[in-house]
Amino acid sequence: MNRETWLNDAVVALRPLFKSKGIDLPTDVKVSCSFPGGGSPMKRIGECWPRSRSKAGVNEIYISPTLDDRSRVLDVLVHELIHAADDCKSGHRGAFAKAARAIGLTGPLTATAASPELKAHLDALPIGAYPHDGVVLGRGKRSERSGARIKLTCKTEGFSWWVSKAGFQMLQACPYCDEDCHHG
Repeated sequence: MNRETWLNDAVVALRPLFKSKGIDLPTDVKVSCSFPGGGSPMKRIGECWPRSRSKAGVNEIYISPTLDDRSRVLDVLVHELIHAADDCKSGHRGAFAKAARAIGLTGPLTATAASPELKAHLDALPIGAYPHDGVVLGRGKRSERSGARIKLTCKTEGFSWWVSKAGFQMLQACPYCDEDCHHG
């Protein structure tokens, strides 16, 4: 099973919960694992787009690929489905706020988390493990990046230059003294 199938199965499994709280979900919402389109991918972990912004005329929900914890993915999905229920009209206020609290989301409405009761419900959903390993954002250490450069110095001539890691690995001899002068 791929991530998108799992996320769509989760929407089906969540429908009875939403219905029990009087929240009508659209039947044609689309959910994908993808970086949200607005804001920083370092901060945004979910996003719902209104029907007016989709050429298919449906709510488009994106769950960040940085998430791989099943419980967290599900509570973010619940948050975004609440946005879809009112086609993103109320932001994090009004109808959204009322529905979020009714369904069991806690914390600031811009960054909710599942209450213990909602978490227990989500953990019991019969949809299996989330089939995704998270993406780690950030630049990492310079030496780990593919574009990292290494400064070399010819001990014989005293010249310095920069070379890529790949270039360093292919280097046979110093380009200045044509010897293996143990630069580094």
